[in-house]
Amino acid sequence: MITRAVILAAGRLPGQNGTDTLNVLTPVNGKPLMQWNIEKLPDLGARDITVVVGYRGDEIRTFVAGLAKIPHVTVRVIDNPEWRLT
Repeated sequence: MITRAVILAAGRLPGQNGTDTLNVLTPVNGKPLMQWNIEKLPDLGARDITVVVGYRGDEIRTFVAGLAKIPHVTVRVIDNPEWRLT
């Protein structure tokens, strides 16, 4: 059984016309992709979820902080200061 999970959200994907897309916040069926993952992982047994951020990490951190709390699940956000190199 899975008890810990890591969501990698530190990268940058240049889009067309010079815009950047935060794929983890892209809506899928009305919810950002990351929200689907965070809500489903506890159903698989994860009780400790870590989100690794880098590029535009403040936006992702704010999003995670605004999610409804899931009982008995810890969701933390950590920074990867070397996200450009990975």
